[in-house]
Amino acid sequence: MDALRQLAIYEGIDSPETDIYRFHQYIYASIQRYGRLNKLEAMVKFKMGTGKLLSDIDAGIKMLVRGKLELIPQRIKQREELSQIFDHYDNRRRSFEAHG
Repeated sequence: MDALRQLAIYEGIDSPETDIYRFHQYIYASIQRYGRLNKLEAMVKFKMGTGKLLSDIDAGIKMLVRGKLELIPQRIKQREELSQIFDHYDNRRRSFEAHG
């Protein structure tokens, strides 16, 4: 479904689920930066992007207290390998866009 959603966005087809696509972008950026998902950062950026920063604040605080959200992001050690994977993916995506 994600691939179809991305193809629809690429083709300019409006989707009622733009928030889902935006959230996926924040997740992708977090994984690209750290090598793993930093949930707190992704959630805060998403909430700021929607203008609803304080919605779900109770759930966020509970997650933070229970240790489900890390204040300091963890990074993987194989940063160069991760960069190569993302470069490969980005090149494939650009190739697809050029032929689309």
